[in-house]
Amino acid sequence: MSLIRSLRFCFHLICIFLLTGVCDAVVGDVHQSNRASIRKRAFYAITGVQSGRGGNGAPPPRLEIRKLRQNNAQWNLYLLALNEFYYNQQESAKTSYYQVAGIHGRPFVTWDNVQFGNGLGGGYCPHSSTIFPTWHRPYLALYEQILYDIVQTVAKTFNSAEYTQAAQTFRIPYWDWAADVPAGKHVLPDTISGSPFIQLQVPTGNKVINNPLFRYHFKPLNPNDLPDAPFNTWQYTLRYPDSQTKNAQSQNSLVVDQVDQSQDSYSQRFMILLEAYPLYKNFSNKAWIPDSSGTYDSLESLHDQIHGLVGTNGGHMAYLEYAAFDPIFWLHHVNVDRLFACWQAIHPNSYIQSAKTSSGTATIRSGDVLDGNTPLKPFHKDAGGAFWTSSSVRNVGDMGYTYPELQGGSVASTKQSLNKLYSASSGETLKRRGQVNKMTRSIAAFGNSIMKAFGRSLPSTYEDDAYDTYTEWIANIRVAQDALPNTFFVYVLLGDFSTDVACWSYDPNLVGMHTVFNSSPDPTKQHNLIVTGTIPLTKTLRRHAADGKVNLKDEKAVKDYLKANLHWRVTTTEVNVVPRDQVPHLKVSVVSSLVKKAESISEFPIWGEFTVHQDITDGRPGGLNHGDAL
Repeated sequence: MSLIRSLRFCFHLICIFLLTGVCDAVVGDVHQSNRASIRKRAFYAITGVQSGRGGNGAPPPRLEIRKLRQNNAQWNLYLLALNEFYYNQQESAKTSYYQVAGIHGRPFVTWDNVQFGNGLGGGYCPHSSTIFPTWHRPYLALYEQILYDIVQTVAKTFNSAEYTQAAQTFRIPYWDWAADVPAGKHVLPDTISGSPFIQLQVPTGNKVINNPLFRYHFKPLNPNDLPDAPFNTWQYTLRYPDSQTKNAQSQNSLVVDQVDQSQDSYSQRFMILLEAYPLYKNFSNKAWIPDSSGTYDSLESLHDQIHGLVGTNGGHMAYLEYAAFDPIFWLHHVNVDRLFACWQAIHPNSYIQSAKTSSGTATIRSGDVLDGNTPLKPFHKDAGGAFWTSSSVRNVGDMGYTYPELQGGSVASTKQSLNKLYSASSGETLKRRGQVNKMTRSIAAFGNSIMKAFGRSLPSTYEDDAYDTYTEWIANIRVAQDALPNTFFVYVLLGDFSTDVACWSYDPNLVGMHTVFNSSPDPTKQHNLIVTGTIPLTKTLRRHAADGKVNLKDEKAVKDYLKANLHWRVTTTEVNVVPRDQVPHLKVSVVSSLVKKAESISEFPIWGEFTVHQDITDGRPGGLNHGDAL
C-alpha cells in the first residue's frame, strides 16, 4: 500500500509539474505576444497627411508663408497650433517639438525605439550623403502630421465652418528665399523676424501671443541635453546673436540685411541647379565628385547657405546639432524639399543610385553603401516597424502634399511657373523668348557657315542676340568639410572691398557667400571629406560691363578682369578671418559654359560643356593651380 501511495504521489507531482510548465508556456506566449504588441504599437506611423484632398484626389499644396498669411483662418490656426506644439507636451514625449527637433542632432537620444548603431552616435540626419534630400522628406512629413492634428483640435474651438475647412486643407508653409520681393520689402518676412510677439484671432477675439516663428523657448533648458557652450545657457533659439554670453540677443535686422544682400547669388544657384544638373548624384549632395567641374553645386550646398546667413556669429541655425530647434529651420527645409520636388518633375528619369557615404550618423557608418532601399531611420511608415526609403518617398503626392509649381501636371508648366518666379535671376534679360528676327538669324547663320568654310568658327564666348547664346561664368569652391572647427564662410568678391571684415556680407562688391555647414568640433576628424559649392559670377559681370569695366564678348578680357579683380576670403561663423593658405584643401576656381537661351517661357536654357580657367586662380592662396585635380 505504501508503494502504491508513493507512486500515486509521484504521479500527482509529475502532473503538477507538467501542468505548471504548460501554464508557464502559455503565460510566456501571452507575455511575448503582449510584448510584441506593445512594440508594434510603440512605432509612430508617419503616413503623411491624407485628409483635405480635392474631388480628384489631388492633395493641397504647401504654400509660401506670405501666401498662407493671406488666408486669415489658416494663418491663425498655424500659429496657434505651433504654440501648442511647442509647449503642450513634456519635452520627453515622442511627439513633442523638443523630441522631433532633436532627431536632427542634440540631445543625441533614440527616437521611436530606433537604436543607434554599435559604436555610433550623434544625430540621425545624413549630410554629405546621397540620401540627404530624401531623408528630410519623411522628417518634414512627421512634423506636418503632428502639427496638422493640433490644427484640427484648435479649429474645433472656433466652432466655425470657415476654420474647419481651413484646417482640413492645411499644409506646412515654406519660406521662398530665392524669389524676388516687391520694392520696400525684405526677402525674410517680418512675420518671422520682426517681433517676439504677434496678434492673432482667437475664439474670444484678438489676442497677443508669443510669436512662434520668431524663436523657440526651451522649457526647461537642460544643459545635459545641450552641453555645448553657449547653447547650454541660452533659454531661446538665437539668430546672429550679439554675443556668446548667457544674456545674448538675436540680431534679426542683421539677418534681414545679409539675406537681402545675398539673394541674387542663391536665386541664381536655385535656377542653375534646375537647369544644368540633370543627374541626381550631382544634384543631391555636396560631397566632391572628382572631374566634375561643371557640377560643383548641389541642393545641400545651397541649403547650407541659408543656415549660415541665419546663424552667423554662432546662432543655432549654424550648427547641425542645434539647427532644428529654430522655427525657421522648418520653413527653410520645406523650401529645400520644394526645390527637390521641382527638380524631380523636370528630371523624372534620374534618381538615387548606390553610392558610398563619406560621413556617418547614429545609424549609418562612414563608408556604408546607400541606395534607394536604405532605411531612412528613424522614420517608420507603419505601426509594424517598416521604414520609409528613398524609393518610397519619391512621389510627394503619396505623402499627402504638393507644391504650386507642380499643380499644372507637366514639365512645361513647371518650367513656366519657375521662370515667372525667378526670371530676373535665371537670365530673363538674356533670353530672346523666340522674338529674334528671322532675317537676322539667317544672316548670322550664313556668316557662321562662311567662317566654318575657312576653318574657323565663332569663339566660345561670342555673345550675339542673333545666336541667342551667352557665356555663364561661375566660381567653384572646394574645401575640406571640417577645414575649420565649426561652420565657416567663403566670401567671393569682385572689385575692391572693405578692410572691415564685419562689412563683407554687406559689401556692394560681394558676389556671394558660401557656407560650409558643420557640426561642433571633433578632434578625430582628418579632413577626409571634401565638399563643393558655387558662386555664379555672370550677373555681377554684366553690371560691371554696363559700367564699361569689361567687355564680355572678349574671353581674354574677361579672364584678365577676373584675374585682377576676383577675390575670396574665409572667416569663421563668428566672422574672424582665417588666412586662405591655412584652410585645408581650399581650392577656388573659375569655370565657364556657353548657354543657349530659352525660346519660350515654358523652356529652360541649354547649357554647354564647362571650361576650367586655371590661369585666373593659379598661384594665389587657396586658388586652383595648373596641374591640380579638377
